Amino acid sequence: MERTTSGCGPLFAAGIDEVRALDAGSWFGVAYAGAQVPFLSEVLALDDIDFELELEGYGESFVVGVLDTVEAAGVLKRVESPARTLRCWHC
Repeated sequence: MERTTSGCGPLFAAGIDEVRALDAGSWFGVAYAGAQVPFLSEVLALDDIDFELELEGYGESFVVGVLDTVEAAGVLKRVESPARTLRCWHC
């Protein structure tokens, strides 16, 4: 989290409320200070954008949860995954 937020340590060790409280914009510029880390569902709700998801090194339940979120957003055709994981679970 150190590279792009005001947090430290591995993301998976932090709770949702902790992650949402982090400043994810200051590293990019003063105008972005206080920007929150978005949920995947919030990113997928953006119109006219294609997405690339990397899901390497995660377990089956995580990948299935991501795929469920992508499918619920109705944007599966707009998502690319360089890792085999997303494509594999779509099959």
